Parts: sequence; C-alpha cells; structure tokens
Amino acid sequence: MMKNKETQELLRLIKENPELEVNPMIATYGVDDDFDTYLGYMGTPRVDKYYMGNDRVYLYEYDFEDVTEEYKDSHDKPKNKTWEEWDDEVDIIVEKFNWIKTITFYVSAT
Repeated sequence: MMKNKETQELLRLIKENPELEVNPMIATYGVDDDFDTYLGYMGTPRVDKYYMGNDRVYLYEYDFEDVTEEYKDSHDKPKNKTWEEWDDEVDIIVEKFNWIKTITFYVSAT
C-alpha cells in the first residue's frame, strides 16, 4: 500500500481525468550548484489550468491576477470606460486566453 498521500492523490486525479496531461511545476530556487539532477519533494496535486506567456508559465489558480495586471500594463484603458469597467473587461479578455486544463503539482529541490 502506498503511504505517500501526494502520490495517492496524483493517481486518483489521473484515473478521474485520463484525458489531461500531467505537468509538474519545478521550483528552481535553491538549485544553484554544478549538478544536473536533484531529488525533489512533490507538492499536492490538483487540476488547474496553465497559460504559456512570453516569459513564463502561469497557473490559473495562483497567477490569474498577474496575467490581468500585465495585460493592463501593456494596453491603454479605453477613454469611455471607468476603471471598474476596464478591470471587468480585462478579466473577460484574459479568461479567453489559451488556458490549458492540466493535472499539476509543484516539485521543490531538497
């Protein structure tokens, strides 16, 4: 019997969502020596969505607000919109980005 709850949860999610890819998110902080491989710890798996931006990968659950802020930074608010209307419009625009549903979890270096 498996004792690792993260492994059990990953297997459950794969069984329930066989059509989804599994995409670990690898934390690179703390990995700054001369080795090519590392032992890592697996975080809690979940179903989420990701978006491939120009400079990084965004996870919907954690990064949606970052994507909306970056969109607003690179686009001017229409003069005929209030700030609240602009925020709502940008949320709708970003929601329509190519968010890809996936099974994901974080892996951090030991």
